Amino acid sequence: MNAPTDQYLRDRLAILDTVTAYFIAIDHREFDRLDQVFSADAVADFDGKAVGPGLEAIIDFVAGRGKIDYPVDIQNLQLSQHQISNHVVRIDGDTGWSETYAVAYLVDRPDSGPRMRTRGLRYQDVLTRTADGWRVSDRTHVCDWMRLDALEWAATGITPLPDQLRS
Repeated sequence: MNAPTDQYLRDRLAILDTVTAYFIAIDHREFDRLDQVFSADAVADFDGKAVGPGLEAIIDFVAGRGKIDYPVDIQNLQLSQHQISNHVVRIDGDTGWSETYAVAYLVDRPDSGPRMRTRGLRYQDVLTRTADGWRVSDRTHVCDWMRLDALEWAATGITPLPDQLRS
C-alpha cells in the first residue's frame, strides 16, 4: 500500500469536517449552517424518503418543516446528540465517497413524558470539491436499528455552540 499523499490527507480531513459539521448543525438546531455541508443542488434520501433537490428542501426536511411524511414518530424534539464512529472515504479528483456510522440520541416530549429514541445510522455520501470546500451532493441516510426508552431526566433545551468553535 502506498503512503497517502499530503493532498489526500488534507482532503480526507476536510471531508470528515464536512460530515461532522452536519451533526453539529443538527444537534445545535443551527440549520442555516447546513450550507457548509450540502451543495446548493444536493439530493438526499432519508430512510427511503427522497428529499430535494436543493439545499432549502433538505434544511426544511431536517428542521421538521418539510412536506414529507417521515416514518419516525417524534413529538416536540428537545435535544439530539449524534456520535460518529466508523468513517471510510474514497477520493478520485474532485469527487469523494464516504460512509459514516453514527448513533443518534433523540429526546422528545410527547404528552406522556420525555422519551429517548436511539438510532443506529449510516450516512452514505457523494461529495464534490467546490471553491468553498467539500460539499455533500448526494446523501443516503440509512437506519439500521432503533429503540425507544423512557427517560428519567433530560435538559429542557440546547446549549449554543461556543463562539470559539464558529467559523
